[in-house]
Formats: sequence, structure tokens, C-alpha cells
Amino acid sequence: MADNYEDLYSCTVLDEGGSRIGAVSQVYLDDATGEPTFVTARAGLFGNKEVLVPLVGAFVADDLMQVPHSADVIKQAPAPRPDRRLSPTQEAEVYRHYGLPFTIPDAEQTHPAQPPASVREQTSHDPQDPRA
Repeated sequence: MADNYEDLYSCTVLDEGGSRIGAVSQVYLDDATGEPTFVTARAGLFGNKEVLVPLVGAFVADDLMQVPHSADVIKQAPAPRPDRRLSPTQEAEVYRHYGLPFTIPDAEQTHPAQPPASVREQTSHDPQDPRA
């Protein structure tokens, strides 16, 4: 993705067809890895609505971030919480909205299950695949 996650703040999010969604306004990092896992994009006519966008499958180049989702799906995505932190339940809600796999970790686990941190990784939607 970007060499430095702070570079993501200068990006404009594009949908799967290359249509402009809006500017990145927040970057969410994975607590365990420190890798960026979500951004928020300013969507809507005047950019007054913020929506969460997972970085799984995103491609970043020249201040543009293209994600593999339609504009309609992105614009109807959950909004970020005011505390700027996502619980595993909130993360699962976002992944479910985008049709991506995610399992909520058991309370006994010391490290919560996380989606692949690298957006260059190919993700599998096969529930039998251990990478899912």
C-alpha cells in the first residue's frame, strides 16, 4: 500500500469503476500489527457524510485509492464512531456490510482474529481456508 500510512490522508477514494467517492479523512490502524485496516471517506454531495471503507483489496497510487466496491455500497456503509476506535463487533459490522469475511474473537483469545493487513494479499472467501 503506501510506504507510510500518513500518506493515505492525501488520497481520494475511488469505487471499483473509478468514480470518485471522496477524500480520506481518517485512517484506522490494527491494534496488533499497526497496519492500516480502514479509512473513512467523505461521501455525499458536499462531502458531509463519513463512511468506513476496509482496505482489503484496495490499490493505492498517485494519491488515489481504488477499492473493490461499488459507489452505492460505499455510500451506504456504516459511519465511524465518535471515539475513533472500532470494537471487534463494529469491525464485523463493516466487513459484513462489504461482504468480507471476519470472525469476532473469543474473549479467551489474547490476539483477536484480524483480516489480512496487507491490501496486496489475495483474500479467500472459502470458509475452509485458514486465511479467511
